[in-house]
Amino acid sequence: MFSDDEILYSGFVLKELRHVLDNETEFAERLEFLRQEPTFTFAKATEEDYDFARALESGFNFDLSFFDCMHIAMSKRLGCILVTREKLLIEKAKNYIAVDKPENLSP
Repeated sequence: MFSDDEILYSGFVLKELRHVLDNETEFAERLEFLRQEPTFTFAKATEEDYDFARALESGFNFDLSFFDCMHIAMSKRLGCILVTREKLLIEKAKNYIAVDKPENLSP
């Protein structure tokens, strides 16, 4: 098992992963890992998440991407800690949700 904690991922994470890998074979392998590893759970965005993310995006004067705003919205709704190393995302998100860098989380 990868971890004892549940790790959520969204379609937005998959889109980012597909873009970064830019290789369908590698993406398919990573996707299969996510589906097979019991620690990982797919979280589906709701219409409310989209609405809140659009409001955040505008409120942040578009300094954060829509995907980052969606991660804030989904983390808020699900009561999850958002894990990222992006300084600006951490700064903006901490007013709405729990957010931290992976190295600061206890094992």
